[in-house]
Amino acid sequence: MQNTHQAKMSNLLIDNWTLQCVGTLLSNGLVGGTASELEVAPEQNDFSYKAVPQDALNVRCLFQVLNNLVFTDALFVEGEHADTWRQFDELETLYSDGLVIPKPFQDIRQEWLPIRQCFVEELCVCPIMREHHEENVRTFKESGRSADPYFGQLIWGGAGMLARAHVLSIPYNSHPVREAWFGRVDSLFGLRSAERRFREFVAEQRVKVLNRIDSGGYLVRLHLPPIAALAIQEAQQPGDLLKIALQLREQYASLRQWLSEFQTALDTSDTHDLLAREKLLQSVARHIDAHCSAFPVGDTTVQIGVDWLKTTFKSGDPINSAKNLVGVRALMNRLVLAPAGGGIARKLAKLFGEEKSRLGRELETELGRSVSMSDKPDVILREI
Repeated sequence: MQNTHQAKMSNLLIDNWTLQCVGTLLSNGLVGGTASELEVAPEQNDFSYKAVPQDALNVRCLFQVLNNLVFTDALFVEGEHADTWRQFDELETLYSDGLVIPKPFQDIRQEWLPIRQCFVEELCVCPIMREHHEENVRTFKESGRSADPYFGQLIWGGAGMLARAHVLSIPYNSHPVREAWFGRVDSLFGLRSAERRFREFVAEQRVKVLNRIDSGGYLVRLHLPPIAALAIQEAQQPGDLLKIALQLREQYASLRQWLSEFQTALDTSDTHDLLAREKLLQSVARHIDAHCSAFPVGDTTVQIGVDWLKTTFKSGDPINSAKNLVGVRALMNRLVLAPAGGGIARKLAKLFGEEKSRLGRELETELGRSVSMSDKPDVILREI
């Protein structure tokens, strides 16, 4: 595709909290225990915390970081709290290699502080949540600690990160517990993200393929993000996961560049370029459709490799099939056909030495649930 303008770096704002959970997982393994998810009553007149497994949340953080390392040029975090994850040796290379960059947001506090309150008001969807936030503000001013630190971390801290993303004009990929809550709020936060559009596209195509080869729906319920699945497949120990993600980063460099250009088109509202990129995605979708039609329902022979690409010449559009054999289309197709199912989930438990334990079984079960996870960590980040 001819690019009419030079793409800027594809940067992403993420939470120190996310990296903290990843460091805890890689350092300590599966530890059991529960986390908390914020819930609002159907009448939206009250809220509560729902207990969910801690290990599943940490794993979701790991999946997020693995994906971002492959498809994003650089990850920005709030510099003031980078020590919460830099204490883990397993993550130090991300800092030393310039892949995760702590930014001194406190130096420009007056730029993002005014908009933070607007996000707080949108995140507090009922009066009791607003009252709870106001009590947190009052007690924090008096004692330096909120009455409900976790609520503050979720709402006040989340609003602060949304405000930073707004000022920085880059997308924000929040910690899964914040992301789960943001998804329940009837608002659009931050800029449109090319990476998110692509991630959703790949997930849709994976579901299409998995429905074709597994009529029972088990694989659809348990399919993991493709980059995570590829890393888990190759890893021999937990420490290998980040290393393999960095190798995949090199292999998928051209696709990362394509996403950078896609993000530039979104940022500049370049309609011509956006339509061209959506056309390429639809080319991949047609190729997947043709591939699925070449196999009977319930066929379990679908695997990663070059051979499966050639099968689609039997049906569909041969010219479109040829285009999907090379370049970013071929990389996209390989992501769609990445491993899925219980074998990968069990391999993940095995990496942590828990393939035969209760913790390993609980993790596999939770990864198969279509619910969002959240967390109430031992270390509470100060609201900022």
